Amino acid sequence: MMLIVKNRLDNLIFIAIKAVALILIALNLLSYFFNLPILVSSYFLILLNILLIFEYKYFKPFTILLFFILPYSLVAHFHFNDNNFPLHLGDHNDFDIEKLYHSVFKILTLFWASFSLCLPKLRKPIVLKDFLLFKNQPLVFYFLFSVLFFIFIFGRSGSTILESSGYGSADSNTSNLGGTAIFEYFIVIYPIAYIFSGKNRFRISLLITIAILYSVKALLFGGRIEFLQILLLLFVLNFDNANTSIFKILSFLLIPVFFLFFFGFLRTAPSSSISDVFTIIIDNINFAGYTFFGNQIDVFYSSTRLFGLVNLEIIPFQDRISIFFYNVIAVISPYSFLPVKANLALYLQDIYTAGGGGLLPIFFYVYLSYFGVLAIGVYMGLIFRKAIKFDCNGSQYLLVYILMIISTYPRWYAYSSNVIYKFCFYSVIIYFLINFTLSQIKNSRKINDNRS
Repeated sequence: MMLIVKNRLDNLIFIAIKAVALILIALNLLSYFFNLPILVSSYFLILLNILLIFEYKYFKPFTILLFFILPYSLVAHFHFNDNNFPLHLGDHNDFDIEKLYHSVFKILTLFWASFSLCLPKLRKPIVLKDFLLFKNQPLVFYFLFSVLFFIFIFGRSGSTILESSGYGSADSNTSNLGGTAIFEYFIVIYPIAYIFSGKNRFRISLLITIAILYSVKALLFGGRIEFLQILLLLFVLNFDNANTSIFKILSFLLIPVFFLFFFGFLRTAPSSSISDVFTIIIDNINFAGYTFFGNQIDVFYSSTRLFGLVNLEIIPFQDRISIFFYNVIAVISPYSFLPVKANLALYLQDIYTAGGGGLLPIFFYVYLSYFGVLAIGVYMGLIFRKAIKFDCNGSQYLLVYILMIISTYPRWYAYSSNVIYKFCFYSVIIYFLINFTLSQIKNSRKINDNRS
């Protein structure tokens, strides 16, 4: 009887997801003909997010993602409910225009509606690592581990946030090897090394150890995104299983959330003294809510800035087309080789400042208008559809890509859209090249054996 009730409830939640997604699309369309209150859409988007959490609670990495993205919608909801809740911080206010905030939120609802309509019903717990085909290749593993160790040691250097004058100034006191983003590429190599470990306990222990050391170094050098990404990948590859309660996992994740909140205060620390941080916390306790959502507010405003640059025709149509093609070229080219406009988050920052980054669908709105928003929503929905329906016959290359997507969303959802079509594909390419090289060596040996 209980099983029947549970199945019916699951069916109702799944149907409700599709219904709410369609309502959000309808509200988007109707808003162009009628003056509909944006607060209604914000309630429906939050409801959609909560329904998705309940529906996909047995796909834990996805559930964690849904908890991660929820505050980016909540800050807008708080603002629409109470205009005293800010959607810009500090002097970043060139596009502090209510109409622009509404438009950005509509784009966000359109993305999540199209995304949700692509998702299938979850019929069993999903543990992605269970579908990996491990390969016992010690030479390949130790080569890749050496690369990871090299990146960990030399990828980033300089003053830590404890040595510099606060988190906000950490970037100016650190340097990346050769001026590249090599430190973040640790995560590109990591899952490939994991596969070629052959699931050997000693090798897995080495990977876990260096991942923990990397996460500590990332945090000390102000790399909150790198810190989150490696923790997510560690969880997906080593600690995710069908029996662990999602609520226990989320409770455990409160620890890094606390540290990220704490380090957020370090942005405003006036000196190198750590005691100043506690003074700031005490002095600003009434604004703890704003500070806690500081990152989300910053990203939402950065998205509004990007939308405003297009809406007010500061970035004309021909520039949007060229920016799109530069981002296609960026798949094989570093941004440093391309014009400044190719890096959209930094474009015109000297005139119209913002905290940087931007929500994924806003980038694609700039590239391809509403078609781009729908296209990226459907694309990401189909990727997660593949993940939810993955089985033992699924492509290992697709699985590597999914592992990267599910581990890098702190970057691609709120900061850099090119992660999904560049950064994540690098892991697939490396995996392919290693497999190709090994197969060529194997074939060469067979030919030599036949000749002898």
